[in-house]
Amino acid sequence: MFKVAILGCENSHARTFLKDILENKCVEDIEFVGVYSDEGDAAQRLSEEYGVYAAKSYDEFVGKIDGLIITARHGDSHYKFAKPYIKSGIPMFIDKPITCSEEDAKA
Repeated sequence: MFKVAILGCENSHARTFLKDILENKCVEDIEFVGVYSDEGDAAQRLSEEYGVYAAKSYDEFVGKIDGLIITARHGDSHYKFAKPYIKSGIPMFIDKPITCSEEDAKA
């Protein structure tokens, strides 16, 4: 099983990934180990709806996942969410640009 987390789950994109994979079985070898949002209610709603763990921190999954999906509504959060995972070399799907600043893009 390929273990995946979703960070920034306060929009419909996260719900669509969960629904397509968990309910519609569009991919069979993915296990969602959890979700996180800076807006805690968003993660909690998905936890209740899909039975996935709602993390307390965006870096909680470091060393525990095989892939990462970042779907945060605000693009300025994408780099912050990705940064702790970059050195691990795991594949990441980042919805929208990775950052809104040139400085973060260079880093």
